[in-house]
Amino acid sequence: MTSLPEVTLLALLVIAVKLYYPFDAIDRHPRWATDLGVMTVNWDRWYEAQREYDSRETANGHLERGNEIKVEEKDVFDLSGDQMDEYLDWFEKTWVDEERARNHPRGYPEQLLDMFPTGRQDPGLAHPATQEENQADDEALERKLRTMQEHLEVRKVISDRDAKKSRLPVNRIGSYYKRYRKVEDLSDTARHFHETASSLAAMKLTSLLVAVMQIEQKLIKLRKKEVEAQAV
Repeated sequence: MTSLPEVTLLALLVIAVKLYYPFDAIDRHPRWATDLGVMTVNWDRWYEAQREYDSRETANGHLERGNEIKVEEKDVFDLSGDQMDEYLDWFEKTWVDEERARNHPRGYPEQLLDMFPTGRQDPGLAHPATQEENQADDEALERKLRTMQEHLEVRKVISDRDAKKSRLPVNRIGSYYKRYRKVEDLSDTARHFHETASSLAAMKLTSLLVAVMQIEQKLIKLRKKEVEAQAV
């Protein structure tokens, strides 16, 4: 299992979403109106809202926030000067740690680090977000959240008593939980969600799937131990 807390937290969030708001079309019913799974997400509307939210920065000439990890060699030729600066700033902030390199027993010699300094020579050349840009980001996020709240759907509540009366099988929240071992296993909706989630932690989609699968396996083992303990 990964030792990075942000990756573990993100993987647990993905598992919770898969439990309560799965990406399939199977009808599931909570037992009580206060159940956390009484509301469900309209994933088609989520995808439209997320795509609109992500495109706002591209339209303004900036890299899409969170998509820096997806930049490949061929993309460099299409980046503007400002976009290249944004990518390098992100790379330095995410991956470069000069103090660790200097202080590590096998770190690079200080003379070598000084020959290849990181960061901008003139910090004043950086393009900090203006108040208008920050306000535009906040408004875009608010629009996305409002859109999603307006399109939340309510599941029909079926108590255990009503389920027995109907004598028909009732799928409960968390049933038919889907595990994804590789990218090819993802449906279109599931892939869009996992790509968005992985971009939040600046990690590759395959790495997120591995982290989720590792935690799922650990949870299965814990559940198996609980069942065995109850049977004794």
